[in-house]
Amino acid sequence: MPGRQRFSESLYQVLLYLYPKEFRAAYGKQMRLTFRDACRVAYHRNGAGGLLALWLPTLFDLLKSALEERARQGEIMMSKERLMTLAGPLTIIVGMLWVLASIGEFVLLVGLGSPDSFWDVFWLFPVSLSFLLMIPTFIGTRLRYIQSVGSLGRLGLTLSVAGCVGMCIFLLVGFVLGAFGIEQETWPNYVIAACFLTLMIGHLLFGIDALRNRLLPRWNVMPLLVGLPSILLIVPDLLIDRSTPHQFELTLITTFLRFSLTGACWVLLGIALMDQRLEPQPTAAI
Repeated sequence: MPGRQRFSESLYQVLLYLYPKEFRAAYGKQMRLTFRDACRVAYHRNGAGGLLALWLPTLFDLLKSALEERARQGEIMMSKERLMTLAGPLTIIVGMLWVLASIGEFVLLVGLGSPDSFWDVFWLFPVSLSFLLMIPTFIGTRLRYIQSVGSLGRLGLTLSVAGCVGMCIFLLVGFVLGAFGIEQETWPNYVIAACFLTLMIGHLLFGIDALRNRLLPRWNVMPLLVGLPSILLIVPDLLIDRSTPHQFELTLITTFLRFSLTGACWVLLGIALMDQRLEPQPTAAI
């Protein structure tokens, strides 16, 4: 069996753990056999490209059906209170991870280390982990405020969740592509930019609604401040010419500012979310 096909089957078997235990016991074996047969046919016809074409719809369907099955068995409903409670602490952790990433950018900026020694520890791992944590973080925030925000706030909360989910899917697809030996050129950068902008625009919209309706226990400006630095720093990023002698240093400066300011605001937002002095009250939709 080719290594790429074996890797696909192993990854699929791991992803089946997204389903409830009872569902895996009843249908897991048959699902693995069906996917194995589909992998064999796809690889025989089109090689690694065939496996990738199989994975994209399979991944979407697996995530969708796993969530539906857990919701049907009541597991997601039971975890709503936990997600709402964890939203504050998880927001603080996400912010601290971004501050850690900014330290890596600062170290490179002042020449205290090389990208080879600092990239993984101080940027790649913290940022990747932060996007994974954002999913329960923003889902919990959305659950807590969805009944009290206006239409603008609901759109913002939805965009925040969609942005981080899109980023996580991109990370998984990028991992699969790398495992298949498929080179990634410029399109991942566009995916990152789209997900990142969606995430930050979501915070801006939620922040506007929070200021208007006083949704948070305190510091209602914090969601707005989370999204604002990244949106504003897009302008210098676009203006930096690749042929500029100090283009690398300028890029490091804007990235450092983006991660440090946004991370600090996320930490403060998490502290505000942990304050239980004011519970959100439902308001009429705008």
